[in-house]
Amino acid sequence: MPRFALLNTRPAHQARALEDLVQQAGGQSFACPALKIEPIEYAESAVSAWQTALAEASLWAVTSANAVAPLQRLLTQCAIENGTVLAIGEATYQTLQNQLAEFWQRPGAQLLPPLHLQKGQKRADSEALLTHPALQKLIPGQSVVLIKGEGGREHMQRALEQKGVNVIELPLYRRVAAPFCPDPWQAFIRAQVPKIILATSFESLKALWQGWENWQISQKSPHLLPNLPLLVFSERIADLAQQAGWQGPIVVAPETSNSGIIQGIETLIGVTYE
Repeated sequence: MPRFALLNTRPAHQARALEDLVQQAGGQSFACPALKIEPIEYAESAVSAWQTALAEASLWAVTSANAVAPLQRLLTQCAIENGTVLAIGEATYQTLQNQLAEFWQRPGAQLLPPLHLQKGQKRADSEALLTHPALQKLIPGQSVVLIKGEGGREHMQRALEQKGVNVIELPLYRRVAAPFCPDPWQAFIRAQVPKIILATSFESLKALWQGWENWQISQKSPHLLPNLPLLVFSERIADLAQQAGWQGPIVVAPETSNSGIIQGIETLIGVTYE
């Protein structure tokens, strides 16, 4: 029998690696993607404007691995030889290395390692990224392009603008609520082991919660989603979940990574079930 059950709400293309780790840890993963990732397409005139912005910026900050594939498509349309690029965390860094291998061969292209590879940083979020020396060294009047998803990263933008840095947002994808997953949910609930909900962003938690509520209207299940243990990626998500009415115990993963998720699961099992 498994040691625990995890409702894995990561987008489908990001869920497989975590499923393997959950299995290695003696758990069972139930796939229930809360969000879908859709690229944002730009007209030719907009691509030309982005080419100018990227060419003139002192730094590009890539805030999600989900932005790398659409960034690759954009760069194939742009004649850009220079670009100093900073990744928010190791997953984004590795994806940039692999998918933009041809770009790094250009004369002025440079990929900076994320802070945690330099100083043992465990978190890959806006707060950690803002402490990176490359961002700390920016001076008033310089420009940074935030390569990101639609919405979010407001804290990062405000912090840079307060320093006088010109922030240009380049949203390359959007998060769209995925249909709720009745079959995986019911199999997850039937598991006779500790149950844990994963939410790596508040947007994914909201999408899951709303989908569950809409489905629950026609059901008579005594199991309530917001009463279950919740594992999140930051204190901000934990605070927002509590403000929204989450009743179950909440634990913040020690690292914003799959291995950090496994560590957080072990903590939740200890806090809740032992």
